[in-house]
Amino acid sequence: MAAAAVLGAFLVEGFADYPLRNPLSRTTVWLMLGWALAGYRVLQRSPRPPSAEQPAQVGAAGAATVSAVG
Repeated sequence: MAAAAVLGAFLVEGFADYPLRNPLSRTTVWLMLGWALAGYRVLQRSPRPPSAEQPAQVGAAGAATVSAVG
């Protein structure tokens, strides 16, 4: 999220100025672009917990139980 926010800030600043002339800004943009792509790749490969697909059901004793899917 932070990398996307930085890229958004550079995009907005690009409407008024040309910030990529500065070598430090150009390096920061490439670094943030790499971080954003790496974060997207991690999110695509991470397994989803079963509780995210189906909410846990609360039993009579008040303990959460996960129902079997399949």
